[in-house]
Amino acid sequence: MDVTILKRSLFLKTIITFILFYYLYLYFLICINAGQSFLSLETFKYFILEHFVLFFLTIVTMVGLFNVKEYSKLSYVFFSCTALFLLVGIYYNTSNKLVLMLGFSGILMSALYYMALLNELAESVYNPCFSVNDLYTNTYYAISGFVELGNEKNQGELTNWSDRGCFFYLGKDIDSGVDNVKLNITFLETLFELEGKMVTKNSKGIGILFIKKEAHEKWNELLTVLKDRGYVAEI
Repeated sequence: MDVTILKRSLFLKTIITFILFYYLYLYFLICINAGQSFLSLETFKYFILEHFVLFFLTIVTMVGLFNVKEYSKLSYVFFSCTALFLLVGIYYNTSNKLVLMLGFSGILMSALYYMALLNELAESVYNPCFSVNDLYTNTYYAISGFVELGNEKNQGELTNWSDRGCFFYLGKDIDSGVDNVKLNITFLETLFELEGKMVTKNSKGIGILFIKKEAHEKWNELLTVLKDRGYVAEI
């Protein structure tokens, strides 16, 4: 994903926290099973070395999600599978039904988080639908408009859009210190004024997320018009 992340969504923060706590939960179960203190630094070091693959996948997945990398989907699957195998081993040694129930509850949550992750990474703000190395960027529909960043107006056009936001091509780099932006799109002689937040960027455009209720409702109106006219996003 050829973008710089400026604002991370609540979901990304939540799933990263879930992975960290799930890893610590597995460590806690193994300590209880072995009759060791989970507060011991030496025990924790031994756990890392003994289950280094799980530790490696935990770090790689958390870093990938923090930077919204495509590979994080695959590393998350490997992390979940490794955790499952470890849970099966713990249950095999203890035959504790409570461990089994809590463990597989975690696996169920992992599956639900994975489905939500697929939707998150498919958001238009992470997918510009053009490369910054392209000599010329031209969209099929050419839905043009401009964004207001402070007192500056920048002309451009939509290159991708989804339910929660869009990516807007400007042809130049924008100061990442700007937070709130105003997007103005004129379509079929109707002006749509939308207030949003700049959450991603690259050297030629910005990703805008519509968070406020009023802006989200107006955005849905524009999406409905685009859909009725047969306009679909390019990914």
